[in-house]
Amino acid sequence: MNFETKTLKTWCSVDLNAIAHNYNHTKSKTDSRIICVIKANAYGHGAVPVARRLVKEGCDFFAVSSIEEALELRYGGIKCDILIFGYILPERIPEAVENDISFALASCEFASVLCSISLPKKAKVHIKLNTGMNRTGFNICHSRGYEDLKKALVLIKASDNVSVEGVFSHFAKAENDRAFSDKQWGYFENAVDFIKKEGISPSLLHICNSAGTANYPEKHLNAVRLGINLYGCEANDASYIQAMEFCTRIVDIHTISEGDGVSYGLDFIADRKMKIAVIGAGYADGIFRCLSDGKGYVLIGGKKCPILGRVCMDMTMVDISSVENAKVGDVVTIWGKELPTEEQAKNAGTISYELMCSVAPRVKRVYG
Repeated sequence: MNFETKTLKTWCSVDLNAIAHNYNHTKSKTDSRIICVIKANAYGHGAVPVARRLVKEGCDFFAVSSIEEALELRYGGIKCDILIFGYILPERIPEAVENDISFALASCEFASVLCSISLPKKAKVHIKLNTGMNRTGFNICHSRGYEDLKKALVLIKASDNVSVEGVFSHFAKAENDRAFSDKQWGYFENAVDFIKKEGISPSLLHICNSAGTANYPEKHLNAVRLGINLYGCEANDASYIQAMEFCTRIVDIHTISEGDGVSYGLDFIADRKMKIAVIGAGYADGIFRCLSDGKGYVLIGGKKCPILGRVCMDMTMVDISSVENAKVGDVVTIWGKELPTEEQAKNAGTISYELMCSVAPRVKRVYG
């Protein structure tokens, strides 16, 4: 056990060596530039500590969702390239440009605003193409999307404000739908050709997320984006190592019998003699309330211990009848290397991304 965790009731261990390993494992499989995605506080792992370690491993490009996340990296001493995937308010564009932060250009309206404001130097943008994910971007699945793209390119070429650094899109189901991914790929290739014929030559082209990088080596282009696999989750390659372990402790133990009338949130009443542990974390820490009533479990002493009754804000009750010699202070694994995040996510009816991003700020991250 890490020395620091000995004094903590609830904590989140982050294995930076595992993240470095996952980055280097991906690097060994591609000649393309790797853009490490550390939005949402590096999927809950801690953006600045993760970025600092990856810089040591040779990473020179990060992607985030907002200008606030980008500036957090800059204030944390990260000097390499940063791309904002999400929308940036026009009022914040000069701030992004001043801090040498690239951002997505996803509509003709945004291009018009960008080309009309005063900037300290040229903005670096990545044109975002919607090839079927249907969130934001020029919808090149339809002719009207090309009309909007053409208008934006005309504005860009006439402006001194903009430098097109890249063009990108996003596979919708790269993990399990090659046919749809191939369709998206065709849309993307056609649009890139269109952009080049209009006189703009971006230096970076990227469409592969983690699943795309793993499944479609022929589609790597000159940059790929490493997101969930960076943290060792949702990978079809056993070489990736899970980096996060979410733990708490037993804070109380009860022994109850049938007929005692003890209930937990009035949802569970013992029908036999049982040993119950109260653990020191709840939904305010990141244990999903939908794991109540036996839908989820935790790991204590190597044994799966079902959750009883309702997950509370700060505590959760679990059945430790199968755990010999359990005592107050024992470590409880909510998820980690021995109880994979994907397994707990399946119990919660969600995906590992959501679990990791939901670990609360009040849960201290401990780095090793």
